[in-house]
Amino acid sequence: MEVISSKQLGWILIGTAVAIFFVHSFMVNEILALQGLLHQDCTLPENICPFKSNIPIPAVIGYIIDVGLAGFGVFLIASKRQTERIAVESQHKWKKLVKELEGEERQIYSLIGTSGGFIFQNELVDKSGMNKVKVTRILDKLETRGLVERRRRGMANVVVLKYS
Repeated sequence: MEVISSKQLGWILIGTAVAIFFVHSFMVNEILALQGLLHQDCTLPENICPFKSNIPIPAVIGYIIDVGLAGFGVFLIASKRQTERIAVESQHKWKKLVKELEGEERQIYSLIGTSGGFIFQNELVDKSGMNKVKVTRILDKLETRGLVERRRRGMANVVVLKYS
């Protein structure tokens, strides 16, 4: 089963809103035409005749809902772009931080980054080839600098990159 992205959903909502707008406009024009026909036989003055009115209130509410639907679609498209921009900025920041680190700190930090931004500490020991004590000390330094955070998960620690 394929998942629809927020950008695709935004375009679907905008397309639906446009289709609803045209159908809604056609219906309102028909209602106004019928009201004009009914007013022909009416003996009341135009200002008090119930058949001679502007766009009916339910039609105005329908237009407002339609504009809201299209606006939400635009919001979804725009928020997707913002999310992509933030992801790119985070990636650039991560690469810059990796360049500033040296030696074993860079190696550990790179391993965390290349594993999606989180990794179990024991996995980090295995992938780095360093002993537990050395990895713990390096993580202490990185954590002090605010680059990573260790979180307890059962009997193990998960190391998570901090992008702030």
